[in-house]
Amino acid sequence: MKKKVADRKKRKLSKKQRLRLRRSLTRLGIVLVAAAIFVPVILVLHHATQTPESGADTLIVLGCRLYGDVPSLLLKYRLEKALELYEAGMAREIIVSGAMGEGETVTEAYAMKKYLVERGVPAELIHMEDRSHNTYENLKYSQEIMQTNSLETAIIVSNDFHIFRSLILARKLNITAQGGPSEMPTIWGLQVRYITREIPAIYRELIFRRGVKPGSSLMSGSF
Repeated sequence: MKKKVADRKKRKLSKKQRLRLRRSLTRLGIVLVAAAIFVPVILVLHHATQTPESGADTLIVLGCRLYGDVPSLLLKYRLEKALELYEAGMAREIIVSGAMGEGETVTEAYAMKKYLVERGVPAELIHMEDRSHNTYENLKYSQEIMQTNSLETAIIVSNDFHIFRSLILARKLNITAQGGPSEMPTIWGLQVRYITREIPAIYRELIFRRGVKPGSSLMSGSF
């Protein structure tokens, strides 16, 4: 009888242990999921506020949507930031990067060069990269222009939410680069939307493209 009671107690204790283990694993899972979401957000926000610490050989202005041949608001912000950096003497040349997308009548590179030339940048200092359809291609093909023209360092100009991922790709391509974040429209919902979209894109670049290890200085927030 005593043995049966002791066995029952052991079984009860074992159930409690299993329940405790299950709860601990659930808490751990919640923490890991939260970290997987919030760590990239923190890094995106950190790089969104960084300004170039020094000059570079060239600016790389990443393309964005056109309406026909007219730059969208996000692209205008990028171009105005490029003008600001150029006029401040942060780079002597500019690479404008982007092919022609759906609904566009010219390449993004052509529209960006036109915009900058109309505002006083000498045409001969602007290189057009008009083959790229995504951020990786923007930087890969811009790197070819850099190599052809003996340009060793760059400041990547894009909207603030896009800088961290752009720098990940630059590191993978061995481009010595800093970020030049431009403005975003002051619409809270739009900012949340773009930052939320960046999270899976960042993991895609980290997992499916070779180059950056999770422990690198870029992942820790400095570059």
